[in-house]
Amino acid sequence: MYNFRNYLEELSESSGIGFRLVGEDETTYFDGSGSISEDKICETQIYLGKNKALIIMDKRYEVCAPLLKYSIESKYRELFSMREQSLIDILEGKEVGINKLEKDFPFLLRGCTLFLVSIDGSRYE
Repeated sequence: MYNFRNYLEELSESSGIGFRLVGEDETTYFDGSGSISEDKICETQIYLGKNKALIIMDKRYEVCAPLLKYSIESKYRELFSMREQSLIDILEGKEVGINKLEKDFPFLLRGCTLFLVSIDGSRYE
């Protein structure tokens, strides 16, 4: 199964740029940076959906940071918008292939419960 982490590994390997992707809550999403001394670090802030994260890399690759930022944010949006659309299709009763379900929502194959909440009036009340 191809996922975001696989993409980050592939991006690091194919570009030759070792980087680390760390969320604002200190969660490390990917670490392909090896060891970079503190005085040679370049940090670039990116958004993964609504969450902020940092790309941490060697300062000598600083000129590549905008392209790396664009690549990572675009792939994140692409991967997660496809999952969102699949979920919308399921909720609307459209047919979704089992292969797509296995790829996007592997937990559904183990069984789950879905709660639909219908709200009359204002959904903000």
